[in-house]
Amino acid sequence: MTPDIFSPDNDGTADFATIDYNFPSPGYVANITIFNASVRPVRYLQRNALSGIRGYYRWDGLADKKGKLPQGIYIIYTEIYNAEGKKKQFKNVIVLARRY
Repeated sequence: MTPDIFSPDNDGTADFATIDYNFPSPGYVANITIFNASVRPVRYLQRNALSGIRGYYRWDGLADKKGKLPQGIYIIYTEIYNAEGKKKQFKNVIVLARRY
C-alpha cells in the first residue's frame, strides 16, 4: 500500500491510497474495508471483487456516501480468498491528511 500518508486534495501529489496486488494465479476475490480510528467502517472499497493476477485498487479518501472524511488515521482491512479455499487477511494503517 502506498503512500503511508495521502492527501486527496487534487494537487497531483499523493491524492490516492493505492493497494497493489500480485497473485500467483487468477481467481482471487478481494474484500477491502476502510475503518476509522474508532474501528468503525467508513468505506467498503471492494466487495467480492474478482481480481486479476496483478493490479491495484485505489481509495480516494471518501466515505461510502462520497462525503469527505476527516484527517486522521485509518485502517485498511483486506481479505482475499479463492475457490480452492486459500484465504488471507491484511491490516494496514494509513494517514489521511487534509489542508484547511
